[in-house]
Amino acid sequence: MTENPYSTPKTSPEIAPSPTGAQSHRSAYEPYRGTHILRIVILIGLVIYILANLATIYTNAVLNQKNTGFEQGTSSQEETLQWVEYSNLASYTTLAILIATGIVWCFWKHRSVKNAWVFQSYEPSNQLNTYSTTDPTPGWAVGYYFIPIISLWKPLTAMSFVQRKLIKQPIPGTLGLWWTFWILGLVFDRLAYTFAGVNLHASEYTAAEANLTNTIGMMAAGVEILAAIFAANVIQQITSRQHETAVHHGIAS
Repeated sequence: MTENPYSTPKTSPEIAPSPTGAQSHRSAYEPYRGTHILRIVILIGLVIYILANLATIYTNAVLNQKNTGFEQGTSSQEETLQWVEYSNLASYTTLAILIATGIVWCFWKHRSVKNAWVFQSYEPSNQLNTYSTTDPTPGWAVGYYFIPIISLWKPLTAMSFVQRKLIKQPIPGTLGLWWTFWILGLVFDRLAYTFAGVNLHASEYTAAEANLTNTIGMMAAGVEILAAIFAANVIQQITSRQHETAVHHGIAS
């Protein structure tokens, strides 16, 4: 029977002490595995994601000018609609890149949480290899992202668990900044979609109303760029320092 990824691992069986008196270690999630390749893929995805958001900001800014110009008679309808298509293309491309990068991020986080459990078995306070039911399992660390309400804070607590198991802590505040900008980006996205939906179902709307929706979208893209920058910093630091922790415990692969 395969292991349930969402259940807290059972206490490891008792291990007889070695003749030298050295403490043996065993974790349900052994062995340690580095995440360097996943880190590279995610960093590439984040760079492309940032560029796509910059394209969204640019196309929305030009579209605002075209909307105003069309209302004032200085821009044609065809030209304005063309920039609407460009704006939509940039938005859909950004979403596709986010989904693709997010899938790889989930694999990276699943492996990182597994490594954190391995490191925990080496802590002096965990001589019997017991596990707390409050600590996130690898399965739940990923599953939290897909559960409404819980997804607003639980992914951050899972990442905090990973960070606590490092022998050298990352720069203070990095996790909080990453998550703050991520949540703000979601809020601005929701506002932009809401205003866009109102305009779509209205019999007619002004250039100012359309431009407000585009401007909120630009703000969302700007916040998401900051979230991506801090996310890159988080994954870089955690991946590198998990390797340092593995070297410290003599289990680096």
